[in-house]
Amino acid sequence: MISKELSESISENMEPDHSETAQGPMENSVVKIDGDDDHEVSNSRQNPKGMLWNVCLLGAGWCFGIASAFAQISTSALVATELAGAEYSTVPLGLIMLASAISAGFVPILAQRYGTKRVYLVGGLSGLLGGILCFVAVNSLEGETAFAVFVLGSVPQGFTYACTNNFRFVATQFSTPEFAPKAISIVMAGGIFAAPLGPLLTVWSRTALSVLYAGAYLQVIVLYILLIISLTLIDFGRLDRPKTAQNSGDEQHGDIERSESATDNVKMQEVKRPLLKIISRREVVSIIVLQAISYSGMAALMGVTPVSMSEDGFNFNQSTTAIVGHMLGMFVPSLFTGHLVAKTGPYRFMMFGFLVLLFGSLLFLVDRSLAIYTTGILIVGVGWNFSFIPASAIFTTFFTSAERGYVVGFNEFIVIGSVGIITATAGTIFEKIGSWNKFVAVFSCYIGVSVILCSFEVYKVHCKSKLTNE
Repeated sequence: MISKELSESISENMEPDHSETAQGPMENSVVKIDGDDDHEVSNSRQNPKGMLWNVCLLGAGWCFGIASAFAQISTSALVATELAGAEYSTVPLGLIMLASAISAGFVPILAQRYGTKRVYLVGGLSGLLGGILCFVAVNSLEGETAFAVFVLGSVPQGFTYACTNNFRFVATQFSTPEFAPKAISIVMAGGIFAAPLGPLLTVWSRTALSVLYAGAYLQVIVLYILLIISLTLIDFGRLDRPKTAQNSGDEQHGDIERSESATDNVKMQEVKRPLLKIISRREVVSIIVLQAISYSGMAALMGVTPVSMSEDGFNFNQSTTAIVGHMLGMFVPSLFTGHLVAKTGPYRFMMFGFLVLLFGSLLFLVDRSLAIYTTGILIVGVGWNFSFIPASAIFTTFFTSAERGYVVGFNEFIVIGSVGIITATAGTIFEKIGSWNKFVAVFSCYIGVSVILCSFEVYKVHCKSKLTNE
């Protein structure tokens, strides 16, 4: 079904088009070769099966990367507490998020300069190195030395997380503009397997070896190896060598003379506007802020829910079940979110997503029973999916291929940075407030800001569409 839709989308997109769209320059160039018929050379697109294969492999990579991140998140605080005391419990996770936020700004730029495959393989190897260091620290070392090595192993995993989090944008480079929301959905759908894989395997593996938690980090090593394997199978050639088809034509047919419109199109793709000029636009700022609120608001509720459940007398297995349900809510809708976004429009569906996210947050205020905890955090996960995917799809329309590196890098720095700050401080905020209901009320207001901002964006798009039709 997806392959058929992708084929239709590509065939439509491959029709010659000499006009510039409102969202950016054309993706294909029309070239004239020695008097032959016009040929279209697509610099970053492949055949439907090739595209779908690459996007699905990115989804697999996302699955392994996120599963390892979930495993690290669920165990790092406990390991740090055993090695150095409760006051240092969040240091490893904080360093992961800090390294991830810093790296996020550079990953797209490095990929554009040195090659996508090379940079992401380094990201996978970086995580593998970090996993090995953490395993050695837990399994073979003791005391301050163990803690130091464990913290050191956490840092390179932040770079890996920054790389995997960028997969959703890489997927759009393999697809046509029309298929971009579905490509993002396919990648995010990899989380369907990561949801049970990370937490549930960690529950089992933490006692699998003689040393507590050593098995969990052996699991992390295996997940990083699988991530690296999936990356090696992806054909990044079209992204890393965008002029391959054109060069091949030169060798076979000699000089290539582009039509005037195609030349203008190529020039448009080569023009790089200053970052400040791009991000100073109101709609760009709004979408970046909406992505940040969607992700960080969800992360805050996800991080503190198990703590509140523990205080209310629920055991580890019950809180783990709730979090697994939440993660399934985050990723299972990805199977159809892309289709719904294409059907209803990204702005309207994003608005619906934020309303679902707010509803899930407010549901916690009803009661503090197991059913409410489990249902509320599941709905929060669904709301994140319905808001974050269309917001990401909209963001891809704000820049040209030449601007992709630094614009996406800035976006990821802000989004992941906000998640890192909120994740690191959510526990402290909860302790300072001293009440689960007050904590939920604060973050419901935070999410409520996104509903207001999103409503304004939907209104502006509606007005613009109305003027265009007139």
